[in-house]
Amino acid sequence: MKMLLFGNLSTKLMALFLAGLTWMYLFTQDTDKYDLEVLFMPRMEARDLSTARFADSRGVPLVPGTVFKVGVTGPKGDVRALRPRTFKCEPIISLQAITALHGSHEFTLKRGDFDLPEKFSVDPLPSSAVTLRYVSS
Repeated sequence: MKMLLFGNLSTKLMALFLAGLTWMYLFTQDTDKYDLEVLFMPRMEARDLSTARFADSRGVPLVPGTVFKVGVTGPKGDVRALRPRTFKCEPIISLQAITALHGSHEFTLKRGDFDLPEKFSVDPLPSSAVTLRYVSS
C-alpha cells in the first residue's frame, strides 16, 4: 500500500503541477475586458421636442453623435481586434411616457441598444442609466 501511494511521487507531483498550470492558462486566456468607445446615436419616436439633452448617471452630457466608453467582455482574440468608434449605441426612446411640457425621463441602456456582435457582453461605463431632459414645443 505504501508503495502504491508513494511510488513515482515526483511524476505524480509533476502531473499535478502541469494540470494546475494548464487550468490557469486556459482560465485566463478565455475572456478579456476592454474599454471601447462607441458612438451615441439615440433614436426617438416622432414628437416635437424643442430641446432634448442626454446625460449619464454622473450628469456628464451625452451629445448625439459623440462617443462614450463601454466595457466589452468577450473572447480575448476578438476583443483585441475591436476598433474604437466603429460601433454604435442606438437606444430607442419611447416618448409615450412623456406627458408634461418639460421634465426628465430616465431610461436604461440594454444589450440590444449596441450593435456589437452577440458574442460580446457590454457594460456601459460608469452605469447604464441615462437621463433625457426635454422641453416640448
